[in-house]
Amino acid sequence: KPITDTRNTYVVQAAKESGPAVVGITTQVFQKDIFNRTIYAGEGVRSGVLIDNDGHIITNKHVVAGARNGEVTV
Repeated sequence: KPITDTRNTYVVQAAKESGPAVVGITTQVFQKDIFNRTIYAGEGVRSGVLIDNDGHIITNKHVVAGARNGEVTV
């Protein structure tokens, strides 16, 4: 069944206002193998939030831990 309740709740309003501030963060993750060589371990895709007009982003430590290169998509 489709949802027909279109009330503008506080949750709906908060999602509308904060949505444009969410950014995607893609990182390349590297780790050490058993011979202490640096190897490519994969790509991580996470999110962050723009916190000001200067473009500063806040995210969790595990999002960028072990990453060498990264890309942010607004």
